[in-house]
Amino acid sequence: MDHIPKFLVSLVLIMITVIVGVALVTTNFFIGSVRSYQDQVAKAISSADFADSQIEMIKADAASKGYELQIEKTDNEHIYKVDLKYQIKVPIFGALNKTKLTSYVVDYAALAGTSINAELEAPHIELVDKGLGEGEGM
Repeated sequence: MDHIPKFLVSLVLIMITVIVGVALVTTNFFIGSVRSYQDQVAKAISSADFADSQIEMIKADAASKGYELQIEKTDNEHIYKVDLKYQIKVPIFGALNKTKLTSYVVDYAALAGTSINAELEAPHIELVDKGLGEGEGM
C-alpha cells in the first residue's frame, strides 16, 4: 500500500515537468518564427531597393501580424536599423515579456565604389535580442 502514494506523486511530478517543457518549447518556436520574420523583413527591404513606399507596406504587414516595426537610417545613410518589437507569452504561466529584435541592413548598391564597400565583403544581418523593461517598448 505504500507504493500507491509514491506512484501518484511521481505521476504528478512527471505531468508537471511535461507541461512546463511543452510550454517552453512552444515559446521557443514562437521566438524562432519571429527571428525568421525579421530575416524576411530585412531581405524584403533590401530587395525593394530601400524604397520608402515598400518600407511602409512592410511596416503595415508587421502591424497586421501584431509586431511593431521601426526602420530608420543610421548615421551612415546606407545602413538601416530595423527594430522588431514583439510580445512573448509563456502559455502555461501567462507571463508576458516585451522584447525587441534589432538587425541592420546595408544598401550595398549605394556603397559601390566607396571605402566602406571595401570593408563589407558579403551581406550581413546581425540579430540582437533585447528584453525591454517595464513601461518601455510597445
